[in-house]
Amino acid sequence: MTPRDREISPLAPQSHSSGFIREEAKEEDASSSSSKSSMKSTLIHLGLNRYFFFETVANAFITLFTSSKQPRGVPTLPRISKLSKNVVRILGGNPSPLTLQGTNTYLVGSGEIRWLIDAGDGRKRCQYGNALRLAMREHKVKRLHGILLTHWHPDHAFGVDVVRKACGDARLQAFKMVRKEKGEMAVARRTEEEDENEDGQGKEKRRHYVDIRDGDVFKCVGATLVAMHTPGHAEDHVCFRLLGDEEDGGDAVFAGDCLMNGSTAEFEDLSAYSMSLGRLLEAFTRSNEKLSSMKSNNKSGSNGEREDTTTTTTIQRARCYPSHGDVISDGERLTQAYLKHRISREKQFLRELTKFGQRGATLWELTRRVYGDIVGIVVLLMSCLKITKQHLEKMSKDGTVSVKRKESGNVFTTALSYLLAILSFGFFGASTKTRYVAVISNKHD
Repeated sequence: MTPRDREISPLAPQSHSSGFIREEAKEEDASSSSSKSSMKSTLIHLGLNRYFFFETVANAFITLFTSSKQPRGVPTLPRISKLSKNVVRILGGNPSPLTLQGTNTYLVGSGEIRWLIDAGDGRKRCQYGNALRLAMREHKVKRLHGILLTHWHPDHAFGVDVVRKACGDARLQAFKMVRKEKGEMAVARRTEEEDENEDGQGKEKRRHYVDIRDGDVFKCVGATLVAMHTPGHAEDHVCFRLLGDEEDGGDAVFAGDCLMNGSTAEFEDLSAYSMSLGRLLEAFTRSNEKLSSMKSNNKSGSNGEREDTTTTTTIQRARCYPSHGDVISDGERLTQAYLKHRISREKQFLRELTKFGQRGATLWELTRRVYGDIVGIVVLLMSCLKITKQHLEKMSKDGTVSVKRKESGNVFTTALSYLLAILSFGFFGASTKTRYVAVISNKHD
């Protein structure tokens, strides 16, 4: 940790130097400058902006076209599981080909007041509120310090109000890396003194968050969490390192959607995602080195003599708690596999493009060629197209792929063109406007 790191502990009031109060003041000053900005501020406070509308429609579209059953071959997980002395997993109740068994949410800590990581998607049929109340009752949790959101995606953030209702606390604050340009508002962290002085009226507004910064520390009894900004899957994506001690067996990482157990993650920015994987790998490596040092110290007694360790059959590694899928026992190994997979997939794209010759392939043609036999149509359309597009953009920047006949027009016509391409299985629309050609190098070893 560096001196710049902020510690956000429920045991001590948050000072104004944290930046939360200053950010709010900036918003108020800007909104009072003109009636136009005032109206914009009002719409933001109500959550009525084009980004929120798009996110809501996208969530409804995904809900409509994804089944409520987990994919075949994925192991069934209990709705509530105690994973360690300070981590309890609660499934979001939203299984699908995209979310696997559903979104994992986590109660973190060992006392009566804990943190909750992620909140599910808020759909009534998921019954997440009931599961959360049951988990809190079983593990003697009286209330939450707050909700830590890994990123804005609906299956992680849209259930915030459900959590507030389940806890009977409409003022419960959600913490997230704020996207101000997308209409989200940064608000000040309330202190315990402020909570006690309030009369219980009012509630937190939608899309209002206490801003998370890289390096922020969140504490409660039995747990210390450190925020790590890991963009790529989403611009605001944050992982949380759970700092461990000798009894815990080392650190662990709540990886959000950077890592999944049972599938690979999708991303909106491949370069940023690769850098985030590298940062996760470094965190897991350091944690394993720390764990190895702990075990080495424990093998020797106070007089320096080594103790008998013949009964030890397994070597514990730093764990990863993903947002989808079961616990990952060796986070370092999986992160290495993810990095290798991205390199391997890029080579596969290039091989397949070479087969198309100078005519090249469309985004849809290449996606079907690479993924068509290994995933269903829903995952193909909603995930694999995006992954292929990101790889092609990177390969174009690297000079291994050239782009021919880029599509033109406004956003509306482009969207219609892609929709036509999907409905026609790649024969019409955007498929005929943009083609990608492998660049054959003339260099010889």
